[in-house]
Amino acid sequence: MTDSYLRTANLQYASTVTEFTQKSEAFRQHIVYSLCKRSQAPKISGGWPIPPQAAAGNIPQNDSPGPRARCFALRPLRIQGAVRPIMSPRMPFEFLRPVRRTLSGMNSKPSYLGLLNAISLAETEAEGYLNCWAATTKSDDVRCVIASVAIREGEHGKAFAKRISELGFAVVPRGDSAEADAKMAIASSTEMSDCEKFEKLKVGRQAEPGTKDIFSSFFDDTSMDIQTGALMGRYVAEERDSGRMLATCYQQLQAANQSHAAASPALEGLAGQLGRIESLLEKLVSAQC
Repeated sequence: MTDSYLRTANLQYASTVTEFTQKSEAFRQHIVYSLCKRSQAPKISGGWPIPPQAAAGNIPQNDSPGPRARCFALRPLRIQGAVRPIMSPRMPFEFLRPVRRTLSGMNSKPSYLGLLNAISLAETEAEGYLNCWAATTKSDDVRCVIASVAIREGEHGKAFAKRISELGFAVVPRGDSAEADAKMAIASSTEMSDCEKFEKLKVGRQAEPGTKDIFSSFFDDTSMDIQTGALMGRYVAEERDSGRMLATCYQQLQAANQSHAAASPALEGLAGQLGRIESLLEKLVSAQC
C-alpha cells in the first residue's frame, strides 16, 4: 500500500513539473513573439541586437528560441512604442543582496554605546572576584551559588563586548582600577567569613520597598536596535535572578549565624555544669583513696 501510494505521488509530481515547464516555455515564447510583432524593425537603446528570426516575428511554437532571443526577452530594453521595459534577469538577485543595517545614520555612534561598555566592564570585573570568592569559601553551598553567578557574569561581559564589536567599536577600559583591586582583595581573603564578604561587596541585598529598580532605566533609550534590545532583555532577566540567588544565600547564612549565636550561651552553661561535675567526681575519688 505504501509503495503504490509513493508511486502515485511521484507520478503526480512529475506530471505537475512537466505541465509547469511547458506553460513557462509557452509564456516565454509568447513574450518574445509579442515584442517582435510590435515592430518589424524595433529601435533599441541598450541591450543586445534582436536576432533576425525574432525580428521577423518568425518564431516556431514548438521550438525553443536561441540564447540571444532569450536574452532579448529578459533584458531591460527600450523599444519604440513599448509601455515599459521588461524585467531584468539581474533584478531577483538585487533583492538577495545583503543590506548594511546601521543605527541612526550610517556611521553615527549609538547613544547607548556607553551603557553597553559599562555593563561589559562591570560584568567582567564581577566574574573575577566571584571566582576568587568561590575558591576561598569553606561552604559547598555558598560555592555552588557564587560559581553559578560568576559564570553568568563572565558570559554577560563577553556578550556585550561582542555586541560592541559588531556595532563597529571596541570596549574602552576604565583608567582607575583601585575599586576592582579592593573587591578582589575582599573576595580572596581567607580570614573573612562569607557574611562579611556579602556585606563588604554589597551583594545579596534586598531592595527596599518603594525604591526604583536599577534596571528599569536601561530601556529608556528608544533608539536601541532589535539585537541589542534582545541582549539587554536577557541580561536584565538573568541579573534579577542572580540577585535573588545571592539574597537567598545571604539570608540563610544570617539565619545560621543567629542560631549559632543563640545557642552559644546555652553551650557555655552546659560546659560549666560539666566542669563542676568533673570536679565533684575527682573529690569523691580522692576521698575513697
